Amino acid sequence: MTSLGNFVRRVRALRLASACAFALSACGSDGSGFFVFVNAGTITADAACEGASGQFPFEQAGGLVVIVIVNDGTDILLASGAPGTCADLRAGRQAEVRGSEKGDRVTARQVTIQGR
Repeated sequence: MTSLGNFVRRVRALRLASACAFALSACGSDGSGFFVFVNAGTITADAACEGASGQFPFEQAGGLVVIVIVNDGTDILLASGAPGTCADLRAGRQAEVRGSEKGDRVTARQVTIQGR
């Protein structure tokens, strides 16, 4: 492929990435926006659960700790792939969290426990 062809592909990819970022930044409910959060780390304390809802501290690989909020719309998956519950979110477990971040809080769309 020619260098012009590579340049055109890069420009298109940059435009698509910019459009996606703009679309996501416009989705905040109070005008301040939110960030999409996907990260692996460690649950540092057992989740405080009330029915299907709860929250737990989550330490990311870089050491930053955020509070993860789970609710009845959060998919909690065990390492086996089976569905889990808030009670399965225990201290010391490795997990991957996907959701929306606002400040130091993440509203989880999915929590996948990586192992025991």
